[in-house]
Amino acid sequence: MKNLFRILIVFLSFVITQEDGLEFYQIQDEINIFLKNEIAISNKQFKSDDVNEYSYKLSEMKNWLEMIDGCLDCYESQKNELRYKLHYQFSKSTMLRYGEMVSYQASLDKSIQFIKRIIEKLNSDEFYKDIKDCSKDENNIIDCYFIPEIYSDQERKKSYLKRLNKNLNKYKSEQNILKNQYKDIKVFIKNKKFDEMLEIVDKELNNRITISLDVPPIFYDNSFKSKFTDKELSSVTDSTKKLFETQFDRIEILKNLTETFKLTSYDKDKGFYFKIPMVPIIQENKRTDIRHSYAIVINSGTKVTKFRFELTTKSEKSKPFDYWEIDPLDHNWNYDKKEVPFDWTKIEIDNDNNWIYEDSEGSQICSYNKSTKELKLNPAYREICIPIYNGDNEKIILYQKDTGDIDGYRLKFLEDKTNKIKEILIKSIKYLMFIMLFGIGYAETI
Repeated sequence: MKNLFRILIVFLSFVITQEDGLEFYQIQDEINIFLKNEIAISNKQFKSDDVNEYSYKLSEMKNWLEMIDGCLDCYESQKNELRYKLHYQFSKSTMLRYGEMVSYQASLDKSIQFIKRIIEKLNSDEFYKDIKDCSKDENNIIDCYFIPEIYSDQERKKSYLKRLNKNLNKYKSEQNILKNQYKDIKVFIKNKKFDEMLEIVDKELNNRITISLDVPPIFYDNSFKSKFTDKELSSVTDSTKKLFETQFDRIEILKNLTETFKLTSYDKDKGFYFKIPMVPIIQENKRTDIRHSYAIVINSGTKVTKFRFELTTKSEKSKPFDYWEIDPLDHNWNYDKKEVPFDWTKIEIDNDNNWIYEDSEGSQICSYNKSTKELKLNPAYREICIPIYNGDNEKIILYQKDTGDIDGYRLKFLEDKTNKIKEILIKSIKYLMFIMLFGIGYAETI
C-alpha cells in the first residue's frame, strides 16, 4: 500500500508538470538528483525488503523519460544525451542492485544506441550543410539537431565527440564483460521441433510441470567472494568488479525461480525451447567441485528429474555448456497445449513490406527486408521479442513479451509511397478525363 501511494504521488506530480513542461536545465538537474539518490542507495547493503521498491523506482525512471520527450527547449541531441545518461546510470545503480540483468542488458544497449545516433549526426554530411543556418543563436530547434555552439565552435565539437566516444567505448566494454560473466541456459526436447509456443504438461495427471534451478553452494561461501574480490579482481576495472558483485544478487533471484514448463524462446533450427536467462558464470579458473555446479530440476508431479552441470570460467574454456536435451521417451508428457502465454502477444505481418519495429524511444528492436527476406533482431531484446519468418504462408510472426520495462511499440513501414501516390493520381486524372470526354459509362470500363 505504501509503494502504491508513492507511485501515485510520482504520477500526479508528473501529470501536473506535464501541463507546462520543463526546460533542459530543469530536467537535467532533477534527473541528476534522482540518479545521485539511486547511486547512494546502491552503495548500501541490500535487504530483502528492498525488492518491493524496484517497481516504484522503475516507474519514476520511466516518468523522467516522458519528461525528456516533452522538454520545451531541448534540441534532439540534448534529449538523446539525457536519455543515454539516465538509462546507463539507472541500470548501473538500480537494475544491477536488484539483479534485473535482462533489463540491465537492454538499458545498456539503449545507452549505446543513443550515443551512436549523436555521433552519426556529428559526422554526417547533413551536419556541415546545417552549419550556416544552425550556428545562429536564434536557430530553429526543430530543424537543428544540436545547440548553436556545436555548429559554430569546432573545438567544442571535437571535445563533445571525444567525450561521446569515450562513453561509447566504456559501455561497449561493459557489454563484453556481461557476455563473459553470464550465460543463457537452454532446455530442448530431443528430436522434436516446435514451431509455436506451447506448455508441456504431464499426460498422466494433466498437471503443470515446473522448472527450478539449484544454485551452486559456492556463492554462499564467504571466502569465495573475498578471495576473488581481493586477489583476482585487483587488476581489473571497477565495472568488472561491480558486475561480479551483482552475480550474488542474480543468484538470489534464481534460487527462488520456479517457472511453468512453457517453451517461449526460439532457435531457427531447433524451434521453441525453454530458457533460463542470464545465469552467472562462476569466476573460477582453478580447482572446481560439486560446490561449483548448478542443477536444473523438473517436477511433473509424478517424477522429479535433476540435471547437474558446471558453469565456470574453467569449464567454459575446456568444455562449454551449450544446452540440455531431454529425451521425451523418458517422460510421459503431452505436447499438444499450444497457446500464447498471457504475458506474450502474437502479431502476424505480411512479407510484402520493409519495416522496422521500435519501442517508444525509437530504439530499433528488429527489422525486415523484403528483398532478402532477412529478419534482424537486436540481441539486447532477444528476451522480449521473437521474429519468425514462416515460409509456408509467407508471413512474419512477431512474438512480443510484456515486461513492463518499456511502454509502447510501433511498426514503421519503410516502403516508398511516392510512386504509389503518383499511380493513384494518374489513374484518377485519367478517370476524370474520360468522364469529361465520353461519360461515366465508358470511364468505368477503363
